[in-house]
Amino acid sequence: MLGRRFEVSEDSILDQEFSVFAELDFSLWVPCREFMPHLVRMFEAAGTHRTLSDYLGTSTFYAYQS
Repeated sequence: MLGRRFEVSEDSILDQEFSVFAELDFSLWVPCREFMPHLVRMFEAAGTHRTLSDYLGTSTFYAYQS
């Protein structure tokens, strides 16, 4: 979905994600305040979901407010 909107292949996205995770030494815990503004901006630009909670569903891994 994001790959189509931004004209990037899913393989490329997965490759980049792995590179980032490797650079982080697989310390994947990132506070919401660090990534949420970027995530919200991407979804607003993509226009694929009405709200962030539409995309995230009922997961409680991160507490967030939409």
